[in-house]
Amino acid sequence: MNSALAATGPLLLALAALGCSIPTREGLPIVENSCAANRDCGDGGVCIATMCVATSAKLERVFVEVDAPTSGQNGAHLSTIVALADLGIALDGTDPQGHVKTLDLMATRADVRAHFLLDYKALPCPQFPKGVPFSLELQPALEVTGIPFAVYFADSNEAEEVTASLHVPFGNYDIYAVPQADEGASVKCQLPPMLVRNVSVESSDTAIKFAPSNPPTVLKGKIDADLTDWTVTLVDNEDGRELSTPAVITVATAPTLSSAFYLSAWPRVFGPDGFDTVLRIAPPQTPAGEGRPTLLWKLSALGLGSPPFAELKTSGLLERPVSAMEGTVVGPDGAGVSATVSIRSKSFDSMAGSIAALHTVVLTDENGWFTAKLIAGNYRVVAVPTGVTDFAITAIDWEKKAGALPGGLSIQLASLSRLVGNATLANGKPAYGVSVLAEPAGNDATSIFEKEFDVRASQVASTGRITVTDFSGFFQLVVDPGQFDFSLRPEPDAQLPWLVRPRISVSDGAPYTAELGTVSISNPIVLRGSVHNDGGDALANAAIRVWHAPHAAAGAPLSAAVLIAESHSEADGTYSLLVPSAVSQ
Repeated sequence: MNSALAATGPLLLALAALGCSIPTREGLPIVENSCAANRDCGDGGVCIATMCVATSAKLERVFVEVDAPTSGQNGAHLSTIVALADLGIALDGTDPQGHVKTLDLMATRADVRAHFLLDYKALPCPQFPKGVPFSLELQPALEVTGIPFAVYFADSNEAEEVTASLHVPFGNYDIYAVPQADEGASVKCQLPPMLVRNVSVESSDTAIKFAPSNPPTVLKGKIDADLTDWTVTLVDNEDGRELSTPAVITVATAPTLSSAFYLSAWPRVFGPDGFDTVLRIAPPQTPAGEGRPTLLWKLSALGLGSPPFAELKTSGLLERPVSAMEGTVVGPDGAGVSATVSIRSKSFDSMAGSIAALHTVVLTDENGWFTAKLIAGNYRVVAVPTGVTDFAITAIDWEKKAGALPGGLSIQLASLSRLVGNATLANGKPAYGVSVLAEPAGNDATSIFEKEFDVRASQVASTGRITVTDFSGFFQLVVDPGQFDFSLRPEPDAQLPWLVRPRISVSDGAPYTAELGTVSISNPIVLRGSVHNDGGDALANAAIRVWHAPHAAAGAPLSAAVLIAESHSEADGTYSLLVPSAVSQ
């Protein structure tokens, strides 16, 4: 598979699985970036060795990823991400000679050994004299969202010293250790997880020691509802990792039917310099919990005191009866359509410092009928047609009243909308035979509060689409509503960069045509060099990807990074990347 198809491979496979016909370039020559003189390059370009190169660039934050597959030559899988600014390279400003940059890349690997020791004067765990058995997770600590990354896992061994060992690239990591309870011991020693953020791993032999000298802090709490079999946990608001031992409420307290809980976490979780911690109360994964929301409280809003105690008031929300509702998904002609229906809460009665979030997914029958159990509240309901149809993913806002609602919700699917435009080169000539892609934009939510409740995190989950420009450069894509990362991706032999326009919005509701007008593929920035491992061996067939993440305005949410270029190294480790001179907003 050549590099252009490799870049679109997952989308092509997904479309093929759905039965979509993939557009081809049959009958169309490959458009080329070629020149004899500077005048052939249009504004902002210079002719270098018969290829137009950009003389001006405006890329803000750029990251380069090296993804080397496992092989006898490369060793274990390596995935390294580095900011170009950290290497002293800027893709910004004007260079009359053309932006040609040399960048030699190294995929480094560190041998990490982690050990979990206890101070037995503070912690009564005599069954672990050599250290506590634990599982270990290292996740890259990236300053942007949207870039997929490898997460590294290991379990401790039972050698002379209880140690977890794994191999990771150099970089900064969030390190997460989960001690394993010894269920058969006479002295119970269930320790909470430990999270350490932004740890630098810059040595080929790195030792990490977890050595708490103070015992975990116990959080006691009381909830004004009968929550027998519900689970109470402290979690990190950034990514949802558990920071405490979980507490399962076994018996509600009579006569008021309030629920008490006890859980423990390391002292830092409660401190002012600790984490953005959330108290999560989740219903049981059984029919008894069906239709019940998960409750989230910001720990900082609870006024815990010392020793910490949380008194939680649910304002009667959890006492609302769960009732069945029925609905149907239909096409414009009223006929039932098979679909997947996602139901996500928008709001219930507000509680200070907290939210209540409910998300459930149901399947319709072949006639479009579905049922669900819910409490009264406001919901976002999204219907995703099954298979390949002419219908768009459709979302509606809906308020469920108290009581049953037989046959009361009907979702009429809209028709697909269109993205229309014309593609040209920097010199104004039509860009024909170029792949046109519209891929669902990444979720830029940065906390579990946003992921559960923020409108930005509740957008319609759109479907990727692909087509090819015709001889005049015209293109037309049918799309679902939602936000898309739009791109033009010429063939590698064309010596052209991609054009990328992230987060194009297509409104839900009535179908319409989104006119993109004329979109121009820029002259390329040339990024070239070689890629090696830390032993000096060339890395063959390594994927080299370039990601762009625009700076966010003050107070604005961080925008997710978007892929803007991709290539692969040759057998000798050399590579060449053609990067767009700017990313349209």
